[in-house]
Amino acid sequence: MHQVTERDNRRAGAIMTLLVGLVLVAGVASTVYATKRWWLPPLVSAAAAPIDHMFNLLMVTIGIVFVLTQGALAWFVWQAARNPRALYWHENRRLETTWTVVTAVVLTAFIVMGYQIWLSLHAPTAAAAEKTAVVEVWGQQFFWTARYPGPDGQFGKTDPQYVDFQKNPFGIDPNDPAGRDDIVVDGSKEPIVVPAGYRVTVRLASRDVIHSFFVPSLRVKMDAVPGQVNEVYVEPTEPGTYEIACAELCGVGHFAMRGELQVVSEADWQAWLQERAGEHGGTAQ
Repeated sequence: MHQVTERDNRRAGAIMTLLVGLVLVAGVASTVYATKRWWLPPLVSAAAAPIDHMFNLLMVTIGIVFVLTQGALAWFVWQAARNPRALYWHENRRLETTWTVVTAVVLTAFIVMGYQIWLSLHAPTAAAAEKTAVVEVWGQQFFWTARYPGPDGQFGKTDPQYVDFQKNPFGIDPNDPAGRDDIVVDGSKEPIVVPAGYRVTVRLASRDVIHSFFVPSLRVKMDAVPGQVNEVYVEPTEPGTYEIACAELCGVGHFAMRGELQVVSEADWQAWLQERAGEHGGTAQ
């Protein structure tokens, strides 16, 4: 029977290291090729800039910890190779106290930072922005539908008895004057439109199962839950068209639940409101 030697172990370790390295390089290369970028998508939201800052800070901190811990592990392996005799330390209270306190301080700092960012996106102050807009976004297998208050700035009342998926999917009350200029957009056929330079309140809900409204370029991801309304705030800065994805497994057609968010200038926004006023939609049932 063949005896496994130290040379065999080293050779197997070298081959495994090479394979892991090749997998990592291939993964990074394929990601860069598929997305045409090697890092985060371009940021087009003023409100979400602190998210990128915190993400980068987290990556740097984790990278430092990774290098230190793996370096310590490599040192112990090297020492073991030089002197196979086992060594034992019962405890080192100063060392254990130090790394426990440092870890607690770092994690607490990140928790406080994350909580402040969360508040800015979900509970902004009244003076957060001079220009504001509101849009209701409903998730449904397997597309998004949006409603705007129209030029008067007021949403009309809704009632389930008026729901018509071909003509009035939100069930806007035809007897309410405030709802006559409401605008409904079928996200499976056209983009959901928001203005640049505004603080936009997005009210999320769902008609069937849990969906997740995810716009990577705005760093926004919020669940749309049946029976409740979740609000999130965005501040688009750059006109353009950006992907809306559902980040929650919502059924067999989940892969196709994509949409577009179109950010337009203020002038185009006002013209769009006037042009589309009173269109109550028409969505596929």
